[in-house]
Amino acid sequence: MACQRRNIETLSQANQLTVEAVQAVARRQIEIARQTLETFGPAARHEAASRLRTASPEHRIRKQMLEKSVTTSRDRAVATKGRHRGG
Repeated sequence: MACQRRNIETLSQANQLTVEAVQAVARRQIEIARQTLETFGPAARHEAASRLRTASPEHRIRKQMLEKSVTTSRDRAVATKGRHRGG
């Protein structure tokens, strides 16, 4: 009985160490992600804003056509869904 208790205590300690290690890795990954966002986030936002400001007229037209296509598809999906529900 004492042997089983020691085995359970040993397993419990091993599990606790595993949980602590996983938590440490997760904390480090979060820190790395935070640092990456702090470093590259402003640059990415600046790049995106720059690209929007310098978009060609053709790009704007393609964007409008895509947006209209998405809206039309969404409207058709809603209408079809309504018919299938009996509405």
